[in-house]
Amino acid sequence: MCALAIAGEADWLFTYDRGYLRSALASHGVHVTSPDVFLSEVIDNDPTPFIELVNAQLAVWGGGHLSLDDLLAAYERAKVPVFVGKLRDALTS
Repeated sequence: MCALAIAGEADWLFTYDRGYLRSALASHGVHVTSPDVFLSEVIDNDPTPFIELVNAQLAVWGGGHLSLDDLLAAYERAKVPVFVGKLRDALTS
């Protein structure tokens, strides 16, 4: 995976695996982080695209019959709890 990230000139590698050689990859311009950390940082910059995305997903997810809480619970099962907390805050602001 590391060789592919370098050969493909990737900017980011998202993983929960702590075994990646972060400093070696960084020397090739590849940032290694978890999805939760990345999404949490991005939503801090501008939550608006995420609010729009959630609304679009709600319109079609589960045939448009599932609730916001169901969708956020699915995000939490995807191991992004910090992001979900920030998203909840953005949605209620």
